[in-house]
Formats: sequence, C-alpha cells, structure tokens
Amino acid sequence: LNAGPATLNFTFSQGGPTPAAQNIQLTSSGAALPFTATPSSNAPWLSITPREGTTAVQGGTPTNLSVTVNPAGLKPG
Repeated sequence: LNAGPATLNFTFSQGGPTPAAQNIQLTSSGAALPFTATPSSNAPWLSITPREGTTAVQGGTPTNLSVTVNPAGLKPG
C-alpha cells in the first residue's frame, strides 16, 4: 500500500475561511487492498473521508482520501 503525499499542511487565520480539503492518494503495487483511515484520538478537528474502503489493483485509478480540518475551538499557535 502506498500513500501520498506524506504530509499535508493547513493554514488558518482567525476569522478567516476554513482551509480547503486536501487529498491523499492510496495506490496498491499489486492486488486491491482493504484500508481503514482513522484520525488520531487527540485530533478531533481532523476528518478523513472515506474512512474505509479498498484500493484499486496495480495500475488502477488511485483511491482519494479527502482530509478536512475544523479549526473551531483550536487555540492560536
């Protein structure tokens, strides 16, 4: 199972719009593989969709995970 990009960066200014969703692509280097994507329990502001699924076989269309953040309630910094 391959995932990329390895990091995502979200920037938010207080009073500004919520940052746009960013994607992580999952690919398989062989057979289709099941996956589960679970945000860390200490990051309730982070959301991943879909949370479960199966990747395409090698050479197939990558599976896109949409990652969103909700900065409401986060402290500056």
